[in-house]
Amino acid sequence: AAETLYRCSSNDKWLRSLDLSNTVFTNLFLTELGDAMRHNSYLQEMYLDNCGVTDEGVRIVTQGLARNACNHFKLLSLEENRITCRGAMHVARLLNTSDTRWTRTYNGCKAVQSGPGRGLKHISLKRNSIRD
Repeated sequence: AAETLYRCSSNDKWLRSLDLSNTVFTNLFLTELGDAMRHNSYLQEMYLDNCGVTDEGVRIVTQGLARNACNHFKLLSLEENRITCRGAMHVARLLNTSDTRWTRTYNGCKAVQSGPGRGLKHISLKRNSIRD
């Protein structure tokens, strides 16, 4: 975990994709990861699938991404976590506060891209407890 945080915070140009799936994290680790993301201009994809991420964890991660001024981040996958409507709202705020062009998918079917931005293009929240 320490090496991952170091590579993110040191802006390692070879770190383009980070797959931390199937690893359970504390909110402290997610806070440090969010802080590391603030200054990273190379990382484009992050997979946090089946990590036990809660609504609070989503808030922490999306705050770090929202503070990233480079807008090179393209994909955020949060599948199979413990995210509810509250966590989905944190993701919506990320989209609202950043200059993004993103693609919504549902069961692999892509929707038309929208927005003027060059940032986040794909978000996956599949298999979470998000309800109307």
